[in-house]
Amino acid sequence: MIKIRPLLEDANAMEAIRELAQSKGYVLVTYRGDIDADRINTYSPKERREHGIFTTPMKEAAAVYARDKEPRMFYVKAKKILDLTKDTMEHMRWVMKWGESFDDWTDRQSGEPTDAWSELSGGRMFDYEGDWSTERWIDIQATAESQGYDAIILPDHDNHLGIFPSFVVFDEKNLKLADPITYDDNEQPILVQHRFNAASDDIRY
Repeated sequence: MIKIRPLLEDANAMEAIRELAQSKGYVLVTYRGDIDADRINTYSPKERREHGIFTTPMKEAAAVYARDKEPRMFYVKAKKILDLTKDTMEHMRWVMKWGESFDDWTDRQSGEPTDAWSELSGGRMFDYEGDWSTERWIDIQATAESQGYDAIILPDHDNHLGIFPSFVVFDEKNLKLADPITYDDNEQPILVQHRFNAASDDIRY
């Protein structure tokens, strides 16, 4: 038998946190699939494999990376976003301009000449080099950040899902857990007035 009251209480708690997050400027929802989520409270640049913090607005895509665990839900504060999943002339020009910093663009499967926009929009940029060095994948993120963007949305690829959006956040302070309750290092609930603190790089606060 389903207990209605706990479900309502959970829903009310989530709504209260959503309202609190929005009041602090954290208005966007995204997900991340961390295998060892229990030990990760910050995403410092020193601990990242990529330039930014990879998340996705698609929960099912985050679930692939979480494996047998539930993806974590986050609220994001990002006023200036470069969304390269949108097929516009402006975005194509931005990508083509960025691509001029590299001498050669060749389709790794056919060997035919290609261009930066075709590789990115086709979801192939993440391993353009074919050796998982991700040089250009990282460089496009770094270029966006250097131009003042808070985040970049890139076409990514999964063998089962196909192309999906990766929402890459640059500053860890702009990413906060959406859990109705978060806990400090002593496993004590963190007061709601201490949540969504833009001065803290801890995703719990």
